[in-house]
Amino acid sequence: MQTVLLKAPGWTAVILSSVIAVGCGSGTMFPPDAGTINGTYALQWFPGPIMCTPAALPNAVGSDPSKYLSPPAADSPRPPSLSVRINGDSVSLTLLDASGAAAALGSYEAVAGKAGTALQTAGMMEGPRGSGEIFYATDSARLDYSILQLVLLPPGIGAQDDISMTSSSTFTFRVAGPTSPIFTTCVVRDSAAGSRPNYVRGQ
Repeated sequence: MQTVLLKAPGWTAVILSSVIAVGCGSGTMFPPDAGTINGTYALQWFPGPIMCTPAALPNAVGSDPSKYLSPPAADSPRPPSLSVRINGDSVSLTLLDASGAAAALGSYEAVAGKAGTALQTAGMMEGPRGSGEIFYATDSARLDYSILQLVLLPPGIGAQDDISMTSSSTFTFRVAGPTSPIFTTCVVRDSAAGSRPNYVRGQ
C-alpha cells in the first residue's frame, strides 16, 4: 500500500493505491489507462446547505450568473465528473461539466509529495442585489479527496477505482470593495462519491 499526498490550488488530496494482480484472459476489456488511477470518474454529489453569518445574503437582481459569485444552492447542479491525469510528479485535476468541458474554476495542477493546504480564490465586483448594495465577493474553495483501487467481488470479474471527496467553499461579501467591511460570510460544505471501471472480465 502506498500513500501519496498531493497539494494543489483548492485541493489537498490523499491517494491510496494498492498493487492489483490481474489475469489477461481473452474476454478481459481494458479501458484507457487501465491499471492506473488516471481517467474520468462519474460523481454523485451530496450537497450541503448554505450557512450565512451574521446576515442572510440578499437575492441577486436578474438572472445573469456572470454578474454574481453566489453560493450554490443545494438543488443547483454540481460538476458530474472529475478527470484525473498523473504524469510522474505532475497531477492534473479537472472538474467536468455535463458536456465534458472543464467547469468554471475547475482546473487544478498538483505536485506529488508536497504537504500542506492550498486554496483557490476567485473575486469580483458583483451586480446589484435586492438590498440595493453592490458587493465585492470572493470564493475560497478547498476540496479533499481519496482514490482507492479495488478488485471487484466475486474475485476475478474486474476492478474499479473508487473516489470520495469533501469540499468546502467560503464566500465572503464586502460592501463596495475588497478592503471594505464584511457584510456576511457564507459557507457551503458538500461531499461526493464515484468510481470508474479499471478493467472488466468478459463472461
